[in-house]
Amino acid sequence: ANFNKVPKNNEEQRDEEAAYKVSARILESPIPKMHFVDSLSQIKFNRYREGGEYGLHSDSSQMHGVRTDLACTVFLTDDYEGGELVVGGNEVKLPAGEAIVYDCWRPHAVKPVTKGERIAAILWMQSYIQTEEQRDLLGMLRGVIAEIEDKDHFARLGVVHEKLVKLWWR
Repeated sequence: ANFNKVPKNNEEQRDEEAAYKVSARILESPIPKMHFVDSLSQIKFNRYREGGEYGLHSDSSQMHGVRTDLACTVFLTDDYEGGELVVGGNEVKLPAGEAIVYDCWRPHAVKPVTKGERIAAILWMQSYIQTEEQRDLLGMLRGVIAEIEDKDHFARLGVVHEKLVKLWWR
C-alpha cells in the first residue's frame, strides 16, 4: 500500500526557540494531567497559505521517537478563512493560542485555506496510559469525582482513580 497519496499542500519548519515556548505552555496547561502525558515529540510548525490543505490521513505510530497516542494542534493564527481541522467528523477552528488534543489514529484533515495564512504548532504525545479506552474511563471517573460534594465519597473515588492509573500505567 502506498501511504503517500494524501494531498498535502503546506510548509513545514522547525523553530527551536518557538518550540520551547510552545512546549513550556503545554506543560504548564491542564493537558499533561488530563491526558496522562508521559512525553512530547519535537514540535513542528505548519503554514497553510491560500489553497493550502492536508487531505484525510492518520498519523504514524511514532514521531521523533515518541509513541503517538495523541496529537496536539496549537492554533497560532486566527485571521484566516477555511483551514478547519476535521477530526471525527467535527470541524475545529480555535482562536490563536488555543489547542486541541485528539487520538492521532483517527483520520483527520485540514480543509483548504481560502483566505490568509493558517499557522499551527503540531506535536505528538505519548501517554503513560496506553489505551484510548482506559484514558476515557479515567477521564469520565475524574469528571464524576469533580462533581461529588461528600468528602468521604470524594476520597474513596479518588483512591479508585489512582489505583486504576497505577494498574494501567504502561
